Amino acid sequence: MTPDIWTHALRLFAATAIGCVLGLTRDVAGKPAGMRTMGLVALGAALITLCGLDASAGFGDDALAAALGVACGLGGWAVGALEKRSGQRAQNDQEIGS
Repeated sequence: MTPDIWTHALRLFAATAIGCVLGLTRDVAGKPAGMRTMGLVALGAALITLCGLDASAGFGDDALAAALGVACGLGGWAVGALEKRSGQRAQNDQEIGS
């Protein structure tokens, strides 16, 4: 393995660890989206950022902007799925309608 791969692995591990620590505080407070969720979100964000940075090395900033656009779209989709699962959106719609 080249040193570059080790650097990427360390960055991914650090992002996951920080996300897990933040998620642990949410678990202790009894909130949804705990340690596992926050760790995976942090890992995904770090992975997309690293891929975008590697891709932009040869093509300029356009590749990084495209990768971040995809990440924002996936984030919006995930929030919608979580709202649907928790029923929060249905409660908000009922409050608006009455």
